[in-house]
Amino acid sequence: MPTLTQNKNIDNLISRQEQRLFLVRIQNNDVQVLQDLLRKTHGYFSNLVLRILGDKRNINEILIRAFTRFLDVRHRLDSHREFVPILGRIIFEEVALELKSVKKRRQNNTGSNEHYVRDLFRELALQQQLVLHFRIIGNMNYEDIASTLRLRVPVVISQIAESRHSYFNSLVKKRVFQIPGKISSTIQKILLAHPDFDELKQFAPKTYKIARKSEEMGKFISLAQKCDILLKNSLASESLPENYLENNQQKLLLVLHEHLEKGIPAQENATANPVVWGPVLRTIFAVVLVSTSLMVWEMNKPGHQSRIAQQAFQKATMPFLIDASDEMTATSADSEATVNPVKNANAETSPDSNKKTAANSTTGSPQQFEIQVRDIVEPKKPISGVMTISLPVSHSLNPYAATMRKQEMIDSISSKISLWENFFATTADSSLYFPHIIQHLAELYSQAAESSKDALVLADAVAWFEKYDHILISFFSDSVYTIKLDALRKGLQAARVGK
Repeated sequence: MPTLTQNKNIDNLISRQEQRLFLVRIQNNDVQVLQDLLRKTHGYFSNLVLRILGDKRNINEILIRAFTRFLDVRHRLDSHREFVPILGRIIFEEVALELKSVKKRRQNNTGSNEHYVRDLFRELALQQQLVLHFRIIGNMNYEDIASTLRLRVPVVISQIAESRHSYFNSLVKKRVFQIPGKISSTIQKILLAHPDFDELKQFAPKTYKIARKSEEMGKFISLAQKCDILLKNSLASESLPENYLENNQQKLLLVLHEHLEKGIPAQENATANPVVWGPVLRTIFAVVLVSTSLMVWEMNKPGHQSRIAQQAFQKATMPFLIDASDEMTATSADSEATVNPVKNANAETSPDSNKKTAANSTTGSPQQFEIQVRDIVEPKKPISGVMTISLPVSHSLNPYAATMRKQEMIDSISSKISLWENFFATTADSSLYFPHIIQHLAELYSQAAESSKDALVLADAVAWFEKYDHILISFFSDSVYTIKLDALRKGLQAARVGK
């Protein structure tokens, strides 16, 4: 029975540092990085898709669609995070679409146990297959599986328990295994989720105490471990040959090269004359804000409010003042008649008074009163208001960006090298920009070596390239790095000879 010797899984195909460097090169439309990417991921994903589908005919088409989708979204990814889990999720989505068009069917019920176990594995749901593959073959912990598939850890444990319980019962029905004693279905799922005493003690301590004392539960855990070994060896024995993988890898590489080269001109045209909407929108917002503030201030200023209150008060008190003046005039006339009754009587009997009375009665003109109303509330002088607008304060640049700006103002290459070496040695957070600093210094050393025949300058450049070869290879690719290093070595040898 074949065994799995190489324990590769999705979280150790490419180191985290290399993933970040690869993604930066892919985002910069570096075509040469695709070969390095496929060399490390194509075989793993091809065999994983084969174990899920059980058919190798559509594997390369699925990978072509998945890698093409990944290239389309590469600019939206964060270069400080790993991208292989994202690529894996895109491949799993394409596999799910393929499974919808393929009817699952058990191909061989009477064959060997390995074929039967593989058929049972393919009858599981896609998510259960992936969880089992990562856990049993990849030996990944629950946290890494949850992070890769964007699940919670309890969901991962539950999926593992359900899937193991499903194919374990199928093996029991076929009499490959026999359950020792009577163990409830709930206890079986717990033991199948954690078929190891140390793991059982960590995640299910109560069941662990019972299992340590029960001989039947101990035998059941041993059967669960044998079941995992059978599934692991059955899936490991199904893999694609190397020549088939190489041919498919070359086909996929050609398709991705063509797709990436087609996308480069479109992206350059889109970014040639970009429309910067940020300043325009900020200007419009500032104008609207100032106009609204002026309108509100004009409506609520103190002088305007006092005039409105004064006019309203005058309109409200005018009828009361007129009625009061009429009443005062009538009262004064009655009092005068009461004080001088004889005079009033003589006035009534005199001819002149009769004439005046007749004249008044004939004319019939009413009496007119003149009323003067003074302002009770004196108008206040308007208070001039002052509007203040807070402008955003520009923040200082980070040390890396500040050093880049200083470099642009320096003409001498040696001064630029000294600037970056000082930044690399003195800045506390220079480790955050470590790969980019190495690349900058490598380019500066190359420029200095091209413009100088000094053996010391060439020796520094060669030493720098040899010291950080693993980082510079990721930036320049193997072939470009080798060409640059060979040219520097030849120049150093010629300088030492004196040519």
